[in-house]
Amino acid sequence: LRYLTRTTQEHAQIIRLRQILLLALRVLAVILLIVAGARLVLPVGGRDHPPAGIALVVDNGITSGRIVGDARLLDSLVHRAGEALERAGARDRIWIVPAGEPWRPSVPLGLDEALGALASLRHSDVGSDLTAAVARAGALLDAAAPELREIVLVSDLRREALPAPEPGAEPRPDPLTVAPP
Repeated sequence: LRYLTRTTQEHAQIIRLRQILLLALRVLAVILLIVAGARLVLPVGGRDHPPAGIALVVDNGITSGRIVGDARLLDSLVHRAGEALERAGARDRIWIVPAGEPWRPSVPLGLDEALGALASLRHSDVGSDLTAAVARAGALLDAAAPELREIVLVSDLRREALPAPEPGAEPRPDPLTVAPP
C-alpha cells in the first residue's frame, strides 16, 4: 500500500513538473511572437528601415563664414547636418546640396562619404538661394525615386536667402526638416 501511494505521489510530481515546463514553453513562444511582431512596427537600433533618399541642403553662402560666438557659423551648420545624418543607415543614399554653390554637382553618397563631404564643405563667396536649393534637392530625389525620402535644410534662415515663392508654384510633397544652427 505504501508503495502504491509513494509511486502515485512521484508520478503526480512528474506530471506537475511537466505541466509547469509546458506552460513555461508556451509563455516563451507567445513572448517570442510578440517580439517578432513588434520588430515590424518599432524601429530596432534606429537604422532598420528600407533604403531612403536624404537630400541635405546646407547653407554655405557668403554669410556662413561669419563668426558667431567663438566659431564660424558654417562649422555650427555642418555639425547640425552631421547630427541630422545620425539616423541614416548604410543603405541610404545622401545628396549634399550646398545652397551657396549651385554649380557644384550633387551625387548620391553613402553615410561615411557624406560625412566626409560635409567636413570638406567651405563657405562660398556668393549668397545662397535656399528656395532654389530645396527645389534642386527635390529634383534629385525625384530622379532617384527612393521609397523613403526627406529633404533636410540646415541654415540660419536669413531673409535674403529665402526669396518669395513664385505665384502658382506647387509645394513639394516631400517632408522638409529645418535644422537651425
